[in-house]
Parts: sequence; structure tokens; C-alpha cells
Amino acid sequence: MEDNINKLIEVHRADYTGTHIFKITGNNCPIDYLKTVIEEYFNFSDINNATLHLVIWGLEKVEIEYRCYI
Repeated sequence: MEDNINKLIEVHRADYTGTHIFKITGNNCPIDYLKTVIEEYFNFSDINNATLHLVIWGLEKVEIEYRCYI
């Protein structure tokens, strides 16, 4: 079995609300179940419950801060 810890997953939402990046932090979630876990994450209305949901499955959402200077 391949070790996927620290790999990044790029998610493009169907409703065009942007691109999101998730990091695999554990081997809790089978690779073929990742899509379902991430879809469930986006359906939570409370960010604390959504974050806990990811932690349980061995994932974390990566936040990227950037600035554009003109």
C-alpha cells in the first residue's frame, strides 16, 4: 500500500467557488473515499465541525495567503 501522507489534493468545486487544497495527514481515509469525505466537508454549515470531520479522516485544508503588488 502506498503511503500518501503529506500529499496534496487539489479540488475544483462544481459550483465554481474556487480551487481548494487539502493535505493528507494520516492513513485514516481510503483513497477511493476521499471524494466523499471532501464533499461532506463542504456541506457542513459550522466550520468547527467541518474541520473536525477532516481531522477524523486524516485530512486538513490548506490555506494559502497571497498578495498581489501592482
